[in-house]
Amino acid sequence: MTTAPVSGRAGAPLADESASTGTALSVTLVGCRLIAGGLFIAAAVIKLTDLQSFAFSVKGFQIFPDSAEHLTMLATFAFPWLELICGAMLVLGLWTRAAALVTVLLLLSFVGAIISVIARGMSLECGCFGKLDFVCDGPLGWCSVARNLVHASIAAVPLILGAGRFGIDALVGPATRS
Repeated sequence: MTTAPVSGRAGAPLADESASTGTALSVTLVGCRLIAGGLFIAAAVIKLTDLQSFAFSVKGFQIFPDSAEHLTMLATFAFPWLELICGAMLVLGLWTRAAALVTVLLLLSFVGAIISVIARGMSLECGCFGKLDFVCDGPLGWCSVARNLVHASIAAVPLILGAGRFGIDALVGPATRS
């Protein structure tokens, strides 16, 4: 035997119940957007203030052959700007799903690069947050993989659910939301 949910007139859920659920979800989405976006903004600013060190980090991963120095330079300049733009869009709740998709894809590519370094037995520092050690100390390892997967999981929440009520996407209407 099932019991009927508490409801208002004509079987509709109580306004307070659905409003509080919607508000709680929107607050959770804001938290996920601020964490994922804020981390990307911080990482981008650190990289952009010391591009030379970041270039050495990118080169250290040995993803690109020595003959493809132009790809190392492209990655050195493109990644921080992608991180900054996606981070800002997440924080603002603007084109949230698109920004979260790029964020998740970037993080998964970082995971792949880190696993590649581990598999090749290389010992190098991440360069993700410059000289700051964010959660993981020392050379790249499984802690770095886990950190990036957690970050990707947090960014996946607004990817799946959108910006919520407290983002620019909610202000511009469903026709223009991503």
